[in-house]
Amino acid sequence: MTKPRTVSKGVCELCQAIVARSAISRHVAKCLKMRPAAEPTVVTELLHVVAEADPYWLHIDVPMRAPLSELDGLLRNIWLECCYHLSAFTIGGTNYSRQPDTYYGDKPLSVAIGSVLRPGDRCRYRYDFGSTTELSIRVVGTRTGQSNDARLLARNVAPVVTCERCQNPAAFVETNRMVCICDACREKQEFSVEGGDVLPLVNSPRTGVCCYASNG
Repeated sequence: MTKPRTVSKGVCELCQAIVARSAISRHVAKCLKMRPAAEPTVVTELLHVVAEADPYWLHIDVPMRAPLSELDGLLRNIWLECCYHLSAFTIGGTNYSRQPDTYYGDKPLSVAIGSVLRPGDRCRYRYDFGSTTELSIRVVGTRTGQSNDARLLARNVAPVVTCERCQNPAAFVETNRMVCICDACREKQEFSVEGGDVLPLVNSPRTGVCCYASNG
């Protein structure tokens, strides 16, 4: 599959501004101060988390008291969920999984995020242990705010991928060969492969994998 171009800009989910990737953390912090919660919520300590699988990235706010399962659920909803596959975080050599294998020392996702992750920490996240999508997770800071749940703060602008045939913007992935094609070439069946599947090209590191077809 044609590698998506590196994404240097993202969309702030709070104000919809297009911001340079290098400045998005500062922008989000300023935006949060200018836009208090619409409804009264509990003041709590929050972690600012970045999930990455270049060129795709997300900035997320998550309460330190929330379980890892809440971050897992948000990543699935925005980027990953297709067939309810298993997933796991690997933090400091320990796996935190939906179905932990205690024989290997795995732990459940019910553990509080703030008890295992702090600013400056990095960890690995995997979704689907067959056709695995792997993310890098890092904690860039903390803040005190009003939020009951994990929420999306910003995400990358969808990368531009060109059609393998005509070089116009691609819209689909032919999963048999991981070939990106535009709508016109798909209609012409220029890249048809018997038994192959065609999925929409979406703004997610899961694009073209399994049966994933959602932007989240």
